[in-house]
Amino acid sequence: MADDGGTQDTGINATNLIASQNVVAQVGPNLSGLALAVEGIVSEAGYPMLVGATSPKLVTTINNEWLFRIRASDSIQASWQPLMRQIISDARRLAYSPTVMIMEPAQELSLKNI
Repeated sequence: MADDGGTQDTGINATNLIASQNVVAQVGPNLSGLALAVEGIVSEAGYPMLVGATSPKLVTTINNEWLFRIRASDSIQASWQPLMRQIISDARRLAYSPTVMIMEPAQELSLKNI
């Protein structure tokens, strides 16, 4: 485990440390700038990196078979806001249990009660 400190220099040092320890995967960083800064290290080391970063560049311009973005981009999340506000409002008004939106593989929205 290594802390990226939220800065590119520290993130690069942390990723170099992780890569030197023959890990099987890396979770993070979660900031787009850091993920973009370290993706080359992970690509060269050849292990999967799961990132919560949301920059579209991570999937549109970066060609790294080891990089896996595990959260929807900011634009997709923003497009859900009106729907989520309505769902929460309706749930409160009708006293339903909390509802979670899940993105299905076919990019369809579905609602599931938890």
